Amino acid sequence: MNAVFKLIIAIALVLACACTEEGDGGPDASTDADAGSDADSDTDGDTDSDTDTESDAGTEEDAGDYSQNVADEVVDAPGHTGEGLGDSSNATNGVHGSGSSTGNTVDVFSLGYVEDIDNYIVLGWSGRLVENGPGTDFAVFENAFLIGAGPACFMDHVVIFLSLDGTIWVPLPHDYTNPDETTYSQLPDKWLGFAGVNPVYYNADTNPVDPFDFSAAGGDHFDLDDLPDDGGDAQAIKTGGFAYIKLVTAPSMTNPDTGANYVHDPISNGADIDGVLARYLSDG
Repeated sequence: MNAVFKLIIAIALVLACACTEEGDGGPDASTDADAGSDADSDTDGDTDSDTDTESDAGTEEDAGDYSQNVADEVVDAPGHTGEGLGDSSNATNGVHGSGSSTGNTVDVFSLGYVEDIDNYIVLGWSGRLVENGPGTDFAVFENAFLIGAGPACFMDHVVIFLSLDGTIWVPLPHDYTNPDETTYSQLPDKWLGFAGVNPVYYNADTNPVDPFDFSAAGGDHFDLDDLPDDGGDAQAIKTGGFAYIKLVTAPSMTNPDTGANYVHDPISNGADIDGVLARYLSDG
């Protein structure tokens, strides 16, 4: 949703809940437990203990320095206005998370819910490929924030599509698992495979932790091994990587389980994209 409005909501929630957690220096112990409660799922961050053994993956940056691995190319952004939160370059100039209590409300690109008008952005890595390696392969950073001490979270959900050529798109597996999918849940663990779920602690300027350490960095982490072995486009990306990522607001898409669009928070009007980081990159 509009990031400034999101900031106002966050402040109101903090006051209403007498929330005392710090939001600008990484999670405290209680936040770690809340934001990381779904760490077993790829949406909430794989860890380096994963046992993937892809030997041909691109080089992982040393010592957690991924400053050159940000998606740095806007390929398509129909909602781009060039000003303020409508400036799509905000999604490619580095990640500047604000912690668990408030999301980044300045340096983001705001999406909407109108199909093919403002509901997506396509990013790339200037000809490089994001490849499959051990653990999570890329992370998407939006600006979700906890409601009080959590685990409930204010979220703007995003469905992820990947492509080798910018024409054929493969969705990452995702599923809304609330028992009643026609009602909205504020619990992150009900939104499997979506981005826009977890608060962002990583900030390239003020909190430059390893962005692929989920407990320290937050954000939404994804593994190409979750793509199906379909003998087609998904398997080709799983084994060969992808060049482009398309981020689409979930409420502008149909939930196949209900036949209606995905539900959303009543006061939400679209995701705010901070950035995307790749873990393994090759020259293509």
